[in-house]
Amino acid sequence: MAGTAVTALKDSLENVIHYEGKRAENIRRAEDETDHLEDVMGTYLLKLTSRNLSEEESARATEYMKLIGEL
Repeated sequence: MAGTAVTALKDSLENVIHYEGKRAENIRRAEDETDHLEDVMGTYLLKLTSRNLSEEESARATEYMKLIGEL
């Protein structure tokens, strides 16, 4: 997911300077893919945190949720 996001960002910056329709479409697909993955992982982590977790596990799940939100 991170690799896809980084590639899309680089391509977006390049497309601002030298627009290409095909590259723009690839950027849109990458954005859709990362949005989907963020939703799936966020839903999983939310379900996970509703269980009885240790303090350490809960903290780790919270950090993961923050991380995927930043990507």
